[in-house]
Amino acid sequence: MVFLCIVWALGSFYKFIRLIREYLTLKKFLKYDFSDDHFMNLIPPAYQQHNVRVLPSIKSPCVVGIIKPTIILPITFFTEKELEYIFQHEYLHISRMDLLLKGIYELLVIIYWWNPLMYIFRQQFSTTIELGVDEALVKNFSKSERIDYIQLMLKVQNEQNYSDKESEFALYFTSAPAEPLLQRASNVLNKHKVYPSV
Repeated sequence: MVFLCIVWALGSFYKFIRLIREYLTLKKFLKYDFSDDHFMNLIPPAYQQHNVRVLPSIKSPCVVGIIKPTIILPITFFTEKELEYIFQHEYLHISRMDLLLKGIYELLVIIYWWNPLMYIFRQQFSTTIELGVDEALVKNFSKSERIDYIQLMLKVQNEQNYSDKESEFALYFTSAPAEPLLQRASNVLNKHKVYPSV
């Protein structure tokens, strides 16, 4: 019993140190800003006063930070309408405190690191968060606007690949695996919602 407790403690400590290192790396990473005036001028006026970074190594728009949220954009051409969708999406994450929920889940992973279900449900948890944000965002969209939103998701998806490392401290507009995107697209188009399954 004592041996198992030691193994659990060492495993939790290792996971905790890895998470701290990732956080410090991300914090250092956010100090670099490759924004240019032309790109920043495309940001809708309502969002220009907020904390926004443009980073070349990011493939998908995302939001990081619980206390001082920062929206990170990739160096990808987006129309003003596409940027409007992206900012609305990311600000819904902020207002719903989704990053706090994700942080709590990662703490549970540290505690229950030995349970494979924690890793299996991690992707399902993230997909459920995205489904909720999509549903709230497109609630009053017309059919053509919903199609435009799906096309934006596909556009961002095409910039990614399966080798992209995603931070556990960020919520991404889209992730590399295609299956969650199919669920989200179906959810956006249909009144009968599609929920993630294991």
